[in-house]
Formats: sequence, structure tokens, C-alpha cells
Amino acid sequence: MRVRWQIFGFLSAFAMLSYVQRTSLGVAAENIMPDLHLSQVQIGWLNAAFATCYAFAQLPGGVLGQRVGARVTFVIVGLVGLLATIA
Repeated sequence: MRVRWQIFGFLSAFAMLSYVQRTSLGVAAENIMPDLHLSQVQIGWLNAAFATCYAFAQLPGGVLGQRVGARVTFVIVGLVGLLATIA
């Protein structure tokens, strides 16, 4: 029973991290645009690029999950997401 709640906690944390990654640029754009001399169109392109990469990563993630198992894939995806957030 305890393992079930740990898995639920990890899934919730990763879902929250994913949501924050998707929405953070839109929230921070107001402060970023003057500093980097970006237009609203360029911010839109950044959002579109992130969404496209996010969508294309779903297929290899699913294949990896079926080949090596859900637990290993969960750890790999979590670490890659963490490193990408730090970068």
C-alpha cells in the first residue's frame, strides 16, 4: 500500500513539473521580452518549438517504456526532465 502512494506522489510531481515547464515561458515572457529584445511573435515561436519537441518526445518515450519497463523509463524521463529544467 505504501509503494502505491509513493508512485502516486512521483507521478503527481512529474505532472506538476511538466505543467510548470509548459506554462512558465508564458508567465515570464512579460519580463523576458524587454531584456532579450523579443517580440510577441518570437515568444510564440518559442512556445510552439517547446510544444513540438514535447509532442515528438512522446513516441520514443512510449517505445522506451515498452522495451525497458515503466520503472526504468520513469526514472530516465524524470532525470532528463530535471537536467533540461536546470539547463
